[in-house]
Amino acid sequence: MLVRDKVKNRERFTPAENQISDYILDHTREVIEMPLDDLAKKLYVSKSTVIRFCKKLGFRGHKELCVQLAREMNSFIAGDEATNAVVQQNDSADGIARHILSLKYRALTDTFNDLDLDKMQEAADLIARHHKVVIYGSSTDYPVQLELAARLRSINCDVRLPILPNTDLFEAASWQDDNVAILLCYSGNSSSLQAVSEILRQKNIPIILLTGYAHTGLQKNATIVLHSAFHAEGTGVRALGSWEGMGLLADILYGFVFAKDYEANMQRLTQQEAMLKNTGKVAQ
Repeated sequence: MLVRDKVKNRERFTPAENQISDYILDHTREVIEMPLDDLAKKLYVSKSTVIRFCKKLGFRGHKELCVQLAREMNSFIAGDEATNAVVQQNDSADGIARHILSLKYRALTDTFNDLDLDKMQEAADLIARHHKVVIYGSSTDYPVQLELAARLRSINCDVRLPILPNTDLFEAASWQDDNVAILLCYSGNSSSLQAVSEILRQKNIPIILLTGYAHTGLQKNATIVLHSAFHAEGTGVRALGSWEGMGLLADILYGFVFAKDYEANMQRLTQQEAMLKNTGKVAQ
């Protein structure tokens, strides 16, 4: 049963719980983004009242309620009939564009809703502690690999990209134990990355795996696994828009690393911006 249907059933609700129900129905999006403290203050009720209400609906607490509301809202936006196919029969131009938007939105929201922030923090701690990073990726994840490398380099991380053909294994064998490895593999199926992960594990190099697949051989060698939402078309081909989830994971990981040394990193970015402006003036 949907949350909105549950809150409409008022038989067992107290007056305060009815007030919470009304607010959820009228302000669903705001509730999803609202911390527990803010929601309680907005409704002039105690946090314990909100938590009891959530448990009465079958949730462990406020956060779990918000996650479910977000999933349901995403379902409403995508439409009950939405599929992973790019084009539906007789779609209009507007229909095609909106359907692709919903696919991208779904990949982002599903990834965010299932995000393990504790693991993300552990991954950021590893990168900040080692500061030497090698990023491996499958061919389909190459754009995310390049973008993450560029962002980490911008905050002074020593990043290497083994991008030449057939060099992954050679590169992996040369790494020292003061490195940390990031593996990007949405599908989870890559024989070359599997061989790389085996070598890295034998060398005791920590591995941060970003993947969309729930069960992959890469996970057994990974120190930390961060999951993107997995969406595939009926043929098993990666669905359009599913790349957005991997990009979101990489960007959030960068944000966590950035926050580890915020003042120094802000100073670096300010200096880089000034250099770019001066370079532009000289070019003119």
